[in-house]
Amino acid sequence: MKRLALNAFVLLTVLIISAANLSTPIFQTPVESLTILPGRIMSLHAPVLIGIGVFITAIVICLIIKLIIKLKSKLVGIVLVAAGAITMLASGVAMVHTRAEDNSAAVFSERITQTLIEQIELSPIREDRAQLTRSSTEISKSNEDIPEDLPVVTDEPKYLIIDGVNYIGVLSIPALGIELPVNRTWSYSALRLTPCRYSGSIDSNSLVIAAHSYEAHFGYIDTLSVGEAIILTDVEGDEHIYQVAKVEVVEPTRVDDVIYSDYDLTLFTCTESGKERILVRCIQPE
Repeated sequence: MKRLALNAFVLLTVLIISAANLSTPIFQTPVESLTILPGRIMSLHAPVLIGIGVFITAIVICLIIKLIIKLKSKLVGIVLVAAGAITMLASGVAMVHTRAEDNSAAVFSERITQTLIEQIELSPIREDRAQLTRSSTEISKSNEDIPEDLPVVTDEPKYLIIDGVNYIGVLSIPALGIELPVNRTWSYSALRLTPCRYSGSIDSNSLVIAAHSYEAHFGYIDTLSVGEAIILTDVEGDEHIYQVAKVEVVEPTRVDDVIYSDYDLTLFTCTESGKERILVRCIQPE
């Protein structure tokens, strides 16, 4: 019985450590989006939960059998090791899934960024663009008639259409070595692929951009220092240069504080735990 208890304790410790390290992010439901800044919360992936269930079940069965009949300690150890192995395998599957999701977002963003840059460089002169100025309602009704290589101007930020998705420009953070497309509107499905405009616009100096904490997206924005440059190239090819003024961590319920601020640009993503949000506040240099 002592050996059984020792084996169970050791494997349970391994389980707890692996579960903590290999927990994978899940996406918040859209129901929460009105009161909580979008993000990913860290949670045990389904395979990990299954592994935990297998592990606990194996311990209970061994204890029951041990009380009813004499069970060889060696067999008990084998059962517990097998249960622990299944749990570790489940954790590994969860980690691979998360890594694949990160890589997929990186590849997608790189392709869209390159296409955006090419279209911005090759797009017609401003006079031709101005002919496409319409109201949001008119554009939504006749979106299929607009060439994808021409910027569309509405009451909302100007955008280019690529593969049926609207992008307002390319975000560049030289200190992190990244260039990313910015989706005109945000949704939980869109955030899995690229950063998104959460609110505001360039012209009103109130732009807020959200992204997940993928390594290729906003995973390292918390390392930015005050004064470092952030560049947003809009669909007309104009560069808007900002400087980091402040990096802070806030509760995800601080929606109004993020949207209504004195900063010209705000970037935000999740902390590693997913319980808070990292904000990078930026201003345009005078």
